[in-house]
Parts: sequence; structure tokens; C-alpha cells
Amino acid sequence: MYQQQSKVSQAANLFLRKTWIHKYRMLAFGLGVWFFLRFVAAYAYRLQLGYTDTAGFLELIDRKGLFQPLRGDYFRSARGLVPLINTGPEKICSVIPFTNFGDPSFFGIHPYLIATPISAISWLLPFSTVYIAALFLAVSVVLGLGSVCLFLKKLAISRLTITFLTISLLAYPVLVQSLGGQAYFDRLMFGPGILLVLLVWWSKYRSLSVWKWICLCGVVLALISERGAALASLLMIGYLLLLHGKACFRSPELRRVLVLGLAIFGYLATWALRWQAYDSYGQISFTLMRSRAADLFSDSLFPMTKVFLLTSLGFFILSLFAGRAFLILLISMASNLLISVGGAELTGFGTHYHQTYLPVVIATAAIGLLNLDQWLRGMGTNQPAKLLRLFVG
Repeated sequence: MYQQQSKVSQAANLFLRKTWIHKYRMLAFGLGVWFFLRFVAAYAYRLQLGYTDTAGFLELIDRKGLFQPLRGDYFRSARGLVPLINTGPEKICSVIPFTNFGDPSFFGIHPYLIATPISAISWLLPFSTVYIAALFLAVSVVLGLGSVCLFLKKLAISRLTITFLTISLLAYPVLVQSLGGQAYFDRLMFGPGILLVLLVWWSKYRSLSVWKWICLCGVVLALISERGAALASLLMIGYLLLLHGKACFRSPELRRVLVLGLAIFGYLATWALRWQAYDSYGQISFTLMRSRAADLFSDSLFPMTKVFLLTSLGFFILSLFAGRAFLILLISMASNLLISVGGAELTGFGTHYHQTYLPVVIATAAIGLLNLDQWLRGMGTNQPAKLLRLFVG
């Protein structure tokens, strides 16, 4: 009888424990949804504070963008005003009759192909264009940070370490100012970019079954902009070859990823050589490289350079432990430092140009943290190892 009561008691305790765990998870899920919606609302308010290119971003993803893809009066007018702005007051009257406002299509400036599916969603959902834009931007941020946390959790990194890294990312001024600054298409690269780096790593050290997700992330990046296509090509060709070597040609899954990466690069090259007509894009020369390097330490830019170096140092040190991914990080940063990908790369952290390398910085830092943790676990039980493991979880 006592044994039966004990079994009943154990069953009741187990039921109550499962019930409380279920309620706890539901409460955590509810709080997460509430926080996300508040985050979207805050982002939507931020979008209305005013940035010039943000107006064009909102116009291209508006409902009418579904029927008039990549066409907008804002960008057409802005392009027509550039010669007027660059002309002195004594000659402006003679320039006005010859001002060419150009083709209203924006494809020749930047191929923001993702604007059309976002316009379709704007047409289907009963929300304002500003809220739709904020929703997509917030999803990209959550996807990026969530991918890092889930990646480290799956690989048995302690919760304390994951929490510390997350707090460090949320306090990283380059990242915070970039995500909270000028709302634009390149902001959408953040989540897919981080996820693509981690998936390519996963295909080497865990499982090739993620190859379909690698392809999906690459396509999404290519649809966002030509900068997204460049990042996708770098990761799906360069990083894939660095990790897998000759296996890329033997494995059918890796061959598919490589072929898609080459197709994305072909699309990027075709657009750049045949359709691109933006004067500030793609400039590369030794003179420009020297000028950019000198500008970084000039009186006007050195404070920004100092903030970038000091606040990024910890992430760069972690990235050193990411092995071959560190080389990909250096290449991704070269686009802003050595060539022009739009003309305003060095005007501050609030521009959208930093999304060409920030996803790689964060993803390689996570990989480096994982490798460092595994290395320290293999050092044995001596006191220095214990002390070091205390700081990395």
C-alpha cells in the first residue's frame, strides 16, 4: 500500500513538474513575442525619424512596388538633383533645362530584387509600409543573434558564456549604430549573412545535411542587393573551398552549393559589367586605396577609427581562433577599406555599408569562441587551464 502511495506521489510530482515546465515555457514564449513586437514598434518609430535613402527604401517596398518593381519617384528625383547640387549658383540656371532625371527604374543603381516579394507581403498584410519594413529588419536582427546563440548552445557552450557574448554584441557600438542607423536594404543582410557563415562551417564539422539551407541563405542574400550577392559568393565559393578543398568536387551536395555560388557570382558580374551605372560604385585603384588608408588616421576620421579598433578588438581576437574563417573576415572588410561600394563607407557607423562585414565579424567570433573553448577543454586539469576556462565558460 505504501509502495502504491509512493508511486502515486511520484507520478503526481512528475505531472506537476512537467506542468510547471510547460507553463514556464509558455510564459517565456509569450514574453519573447511581446518583446519582439515592442522591438518592431520601436524600429518603426526609428524609421520615421528621417534618413534620405530610407525614403527610397520605403517607396520601393510599398504596395505599388508589386506592380511597378524597382521604380520610385524619390530616387529618380534625387539622381536628377545631383548635378544641380554640384553646380555653382552662377551656372545653375543654365543647367536646369538639361537636367536629366533619368529612368525611374533603380536596377541600374542597385539590384534590390527583394523589394518585390516584400511589396507582395505589404500588399497582403494590413500594416503600414513603415511597420512592414521594421518587421523585416527586426526579423533579420533576431535571426542573426538567435543563430549565434543556438549555434553555441548546440555545441555545448555554457549559458553564461553565451549570455556574456550576447551582452557584448548588444553593447558593440559599431553594430548598434549600424543596425539603429539608416534603414536600408543592406540591413537585411545581417541575419542571413551570420547564418550562412555558421552553416558553411557546420557542413564541414558536423553535417552536410544543411546544404539546402546554405543555398537558401545565399539566394536571399543575392536578392537583397549586389553587396549581398558579393557576400554570398565569397562564402559559398571562397569559404566553402577553404574548408572542404577537393571534397567540393566529389560531394554532390557541395557541388550544388558551389554551382549556385558561381551562378550568384555570375549574376553579380553581369549586373556590374552590363547594367550598373552608378559613378560611386566599384571604383578601385592604388590611389584610392592609399587615400582610404590615410583618411582612416586623418583628424576627421581618427576618432571613428579609434572607436572601431578598440571596440572591435575583442571580436577580432576571438576571430583569430576561427581558423580559415579569419581570412574570409579580412576579405569582407577589404570592400569598405580598399574599394568604393557606394561612396559613403567611411562617413560613420550609422550607414548601411557596414553590413558587408559585420555578419562575418560576429559569426567568426562565435566560431573562434567555440574553438577556443574546445582547445581549453583539451588542455587538461592544470590550474592555468582552469583559470582560463573560468573566463570562457
